[in-house]
Amino acid sequence: MTVRNYFDEKVSTADKSFYEYFTEIIKQFGNEIALKDPETTKAITYTELISQSEQMLNALTRLGVQHGDVIGTYVCNSPAYITFVLAVLGLGAILVPLNPAYKPYEVEKYFKQASVKWILVEEKLFEKIRHLKMENMQAIIFFSSGTTGLPKGIRLSHSALIANVELVRKAQEIKCEKYEMVSLSGMDVVYGVLPYFHAGGLLTVFGLLGLVYGTTEAGAFVFMQPLNATGKSGSCGILLPSVECKIMKLASDEEGKEMEVGEIWLKTATMMQTYLNGTTDIDDAFVDGWFRSGDLGYYDSDHFIYITGRIRDMIKVRGWQVVSPYEIEETIQGLKDVELCAVIGIPDEYSGQLPKAYIQLRDGCQLDESTIHQLVNTKFASYKQLKGGIQFISNMPINSAGKISRRELMKMNEMQGKTV
Repeated sequence: MTVRNYFDEKVSTADKSFYEYFTEIIKQFGNEIALKDPETTKAITYTELISQSEQMLNALTRLGVQHGDVIGTYVCNSPAYITFVLAVLGLGAILVPLNPAYKPYEVEKYFKQASVKWILVEEKLFEKIRHLKMENMQAIIFFSSGTTGLPKGIRLSHSALIANVELVRKAQEIKCEKYEMVSLSGMDVVYGVLPYFHAGGLLTVFGLLGLVYGTTEAGAFVFMQPLNATGKSGSCGILLPSVECKIMKLASDEEGKEMEVGEIWLKTATMMQTYLNGTTDIDDAFVDGWFRSGDLGYYDSDHFIYITGRIRDMIKVRGWQVVSPYEIEETIQGLKDVELCAVIGIPDEYSGQLPKAYIQLRDGCQLDESTIHQLVNTKFASYKQLKGGIQFISNMPINSAGKISRRELMKMNEMQGKTV
């Protein structure tokens, strides 16, 4: 059964560029504050934002930037960067924004893959890429975080960007007149400002934390918790407007039932156009217009979605008994001495794969393997037990998206096998 979407109204993608769509909307807010730099405290209004974007667009045109040119950016966030992004989209050029934390090797690789013709670099970052040998080589190209493989270049259209804004607006009902814009960047600011917010109490008490789910391929957000959601701990919410979802049984073309874990398949108005330069076979990612997310999850009786893991992370023991590493990780993570834990499947001649745990302890803490084996053996069936071993490491590999890199752990295990 297809997961229910509570939003009957479809989002409009409009037959226009994102720049046209966005500037038409923000004109009505005139002298309201649009952006405020948390470092300099300088603010600009919506009118100034439009004006500065137009000036930037004209400057880019005089520079020779043309419709369809690919422009890479290697800068930190700022109001000036926002005006640049709007100008690029208004010109009909294609934007490739890269994380300023990337190393020169990564910058060169991704810019070459995207056939970047122009580069915007922040002055303080320029020295890092001064010597790059860049060849002249849609609306925007994002690179995925590369959690399960090499990062993929993903093309998004103007209509996908518009749909992204529309679905969040409709789902959250965010309006200028409803909310005061306050920067809460930095813990010193948070601790200082929250008591004043709450001194008189709130008319409506919202949850402290809310989960969302999205993929770059699907155009970012797909599921989001409603502001008034209660009793749905662990859920990443309901379908956003114009999102279709079904949970497919593993190794089957049948749809799963309520509370049955399967692969999440999606259709969205914000869906990607194509992968860049054939970085992966798009035919493997789509089936009859449905995007196969590679994520595992289920829905409850209220059609709230819960994510349980990634298909690629499943460990196949003796050919058919599938182990979810997440339930084992959750158990080990419950030990007070454990900072981080990841369980992967390592090759085994007899069983195919065996679960192995990598554990990072908290500073100053000690834990022996026997304690962990005893805990896991007590709670789980034989084929789920850590027969691939336990290894304590000082630093868990973390990727640019802040996730544990299982690929690096697999490489680590392979290197250890070669040195034995």
